[in-house]
Amino acid sequence: MPSMIDHSHGSTGICGPAYYADDHFPHDYRDQIYLCNPVTGRVHRDRLDVRGSTLQLDPQPDFLTCHAPLFRPVDLKVGPDGALYVADFYNCIIGHCEVSLTHPRRDRRRGRIWRIVYRGEDRSGDSPLPPGDLTRASLEDLLKHLGDSSLVVRTLAAHEVVDCFGGEAVDATRGLFTDERSPEQRVHGLWILQRLDALTDEQIQKLAADDSRLVLREDAGHVTMADQEGRELRVPQSQIEERNQSLLSAMPGNFGSTMKENDFYDLMTYLLALAQQPAE
Repeated sequence: MPSMIDHSHGSTGICGPAYYADDHFPHDYRDQIYLCNPVTGRVHRDRLDVRGSTLQLDPQPDFLTCHAPLFRPVDLKVGPDGALYVADFYNCIIGHCEVSLTHPRRDRRRGRIWRIVYRGEDRSGDSPLPPGDLTRASLEDLLKHLGDSSLVVRTLAAHEVVDCFGGEAVDATRGLFTDERSPEQRVHGLWILQRLDALTDEQIQKLAADDSRLVLREDAGHVTMADQEGRELRVPQSQIEERNQSLLSAMPGNFGSTMKENDFYDLMTYLLALAQQPAE
């Protein structure tokens, strides 16, 4: 497997990674990995670069630095409001071997949580708000939230659809597979139907001709998943191959010839499905 990272940020204590998939932070801070460093009291960030079929981490200037000796970031979470939350161990002693466990300066009672938001360059903007209580949202509203700019909100909404509505949501979820809906809604609709055991070959095949690379990647993943699950269920190999060949044939005929170098990451899952076809 190709190496994805060639730096250690100067510490062996890197922990608590978070991927920022929201539009609250400025553009240059989105789609990046944020990492805690409790040894140096920093929050690092790495940009995700697509190189061939591999994601590699390109180090960026530190997101947060602090000279206070008690600042020990250990975990990060992106909230549904788009803020980045930092769990601070808040302790001058972080090692278990160098200092006695009974040392009086070991703080076993206190910790801090920092909420980081963007208020604009002049710091006059409003603090972002969460989408509301999704546990009380209607099915219609939850399906709308599947197109939210926040991956956290989309994921939470999908959980609520499955856990609170179950089979009652199948027909409405199938209604997401139209051009009027966003690619994110169609993708999460795929996963909702899969979780509800309601995803059909016809739906997978229809989305195989989608214009969105995001949808194509996830759809091809279901082709591969269906194959793997089919083998586990001992479906005849001929039936698996016939089904997958039908699904893959729905992909645009020039799918491979129009790929650029950076497209390979999005198409890896498609190629995995293709590789399971018998050699000609």
